[in-house]
Amino acid sequence: MSPSKQGKYDHEIYVITDSSEGKEIKKWLYWENTYCLDGVRGKPGPGLRRYNGQVLAPIVLLWITKKLQGYSDTNELESQRVRDDAIISATMAMIAAEELGLRTGFNSTIGKLEIEQKLKLNLENKTPVIAVGMGYAFPESRISRQVFENNFTVTPYPNNEEKLHSAAYELILKNKDFITQETTAWINHQVSNSIAPFIGYQYDSSKCRRDLHYVISSFLHDLQYGTNEATRQTITNYWTKGALRVRGFAEKVAHNFIAELIRNYIFKNIPAESYQQNTSQYLDETMIVDSESLELMNELFLVIQDGLDGVGLLPEVGFDYANTISSMRTGENRKNRPPIENMINYI
Repeated sequence: MSPSKQGKYDHEIYVITDSSEGKEIKKWLYWENTYCLDGVRGKPGPGLRRYNGQVLAPIVLLWITKKLQGYSDTNELESQRVRDDAIISATMAMIAAEELGLRTGFNSTIGKLEIEQKLKLNLENKTPVIAVGMGYAFPESRISRQVFENNFTVTPYPNNEEKLHSAAYELILKNKDFITQETTAWINHQVSNSIAPFIGYQYDSSKCRRDLHYVISSFLHDLQYGTNEATRQTITNYWTKGALRVRGFAEKVAHNFIAELIRNYIFKNIPAESYQQNTSQYLDETMIVDSESLELMNELFLVIQDGLDGVGLLPEVGFDYANTISSMRTGENRKNRPPIENMINYI
């Protein structure tokens, strides 16, 4: 949240994600909309172009202001007031993201009319102002992944920083694909055999694998730095507008399976009973997981289970609307202050 002059909040925030539509928009922003030639944005013709990589970030926030005409009682141009509000909001978002360990990039070199047309905005009422790209600071948390498979990729740099819980970190890192494949295969086994709570259960296995990679990456980050922040952030993302976006009854059972798989087999270097043949378990008896590492992992497992119940999640680590204090999601502390979720549009 950020201050707004007169508490009007005459802007919206578009969150451009890594969905198929979001990727297409980000590629278009990078190659066609935000580049500069001879210091001029979008200038046609030959020459050395400067491209703005921040619009290719995993998350790109785009501030869209309402077009207001005329002057207020104080003789202030209203359109300038709205633009200033958006810039302040973008700056506050960057500060909040950097405090969470995210890299950010500020970009005002945008073609407003073209973006209005691309996003099918009401051209008479809205205009883009500023874009902020947000990426991940640590390779093994979430940065080391392709942004675009065909014409543009992010090359991950080696994560050579010290790992506080090194044995546990390495065993989970080396078994990341195994955990993902094994969990989805286990769910399929439960469905095929009509085992509760998966009787008649239907789900998208590709999205399941995607979400599991996020969860495991957050485990790795927290094992490296001895925190629980990344896991809290990940599970908070399962919530929006006070509602859980996944089926909690199934998620809790699946995550309990993951916890048992890691605790009883991966950390003990004992071969697990496999439900699939595509990916093998990595074993290394020289890696001894100590009690402190196991204690932290148990805490992270609990964060996941509590998070699926909406328990103990902080507003600072995500838009968990149900757990934000009332003054942040009502007009109690500022006139006309809207719920932040009503200001956000996901693409």
